[in-house]
Amino acid sequence: PVGGSETWTASHAVDQAMIDAGADIVNTASFEPAEAEPQSDDATTTISQTPAFTIEKTVDQASLSAPGTLTYTITVANTGNVTLTEGALTDSLPVDFGGAAVSGISIPVGGSETWTASHAVDQAMIDAGADIVNTASFEPAEAEPQSDDATTTISQTPGF
Repeated sequence: PVGGSETWTASHAVDQAMIDAGADIVNTASFEPAEAEPQSDDATTTISQTPAFTIEKTVDQASLSAPGTLTYTITVANTGNVTLTEGALTDSLPVDFGGAAVSGISIPVGGSETWTASHAVDQAMIDAGADIVNTASFEPAEAEPQSDDATTTISQTPGF
């Protein structure tokens, strides 16, 4: 009728790939009546990407007084809303990751990756007496790098 109107409702599922792509979602509706010129209008939804993650590094021995092996656990958790890609894990000490991949890492939203690494402590390090501070860093393509460290105190107990 003249002066009347119709309302239609539509929905569109937004998936993780669309959030990862970061492009705005533009939806255009068109109406083509037989008695008038066609008309169109659009609605835009802005995709906001918020890449974020945490990194935590722990060591199995808080103190050491003789040569041995320190075992580190490093966990990176994706706390943002985009998949983290091309991530690289680095460590400040020469550690053995046991063959685990430390580059090209992808972590989905809500997901995490955990690595275990070992470092041999020799007598020279005990003799030096300096604490062993080991820092791990993770850098994905989507965010600035972050680091965390774990410290083992060297306890010297000279005796004869």
